Amino acid sequence: MQNNETLHLLTHHRSIRHFKNQPVPQDTIQALLNAAQRTSSSMFMQQFSVISVTDPELKKQLAEITTYPFTKSSGHLFIMIADQHRNEFIGQEAKVSTQLLHDGDRSLAAFDDAALAGQSIVTAAESMGLGAVILGSILNDAQ
Repeated sequence: MQNNETLHLLTHHRSIRHFKNQPVPQDTIQALLNAAQRTSSSMFMQQFSVISVTDPELKKQLAEITTYPFTKSSGHLFIMIADQHRNEFIGQEAKVSTQLLHDGDRSLAAFDDAALAGQSIVTAAESMGLGAVILGSILNDAQ
């Protein structure tokens, strides 16, 4: 077990809050999103969506909301959203009942799915030698 790369990566995690102001290559972004999409998910519903932010003006606004100036210098910003709307839409399109999506357990599962997918992005980024940090402060202004 001492030479297990995954355990080494997980046990040596550290949040990075200083970034190079340079774009992240598209193939790297796609690899990170693929990792998120393959995250364990409650009932395989994947009740999350990802917003990708690269626009400097939006990152500047988000830096103000989060109160972290380093947000504007990140190469790429992922915002994880607990999202049942997507599954509601899929259910309606398939003409099946979406009633189950409206109970508290499904809402909690959506939050779990989004958090787990975010952690998968962080772990995948670190495995590629990239720095990452999770910011709960995005909720300072959810709109």
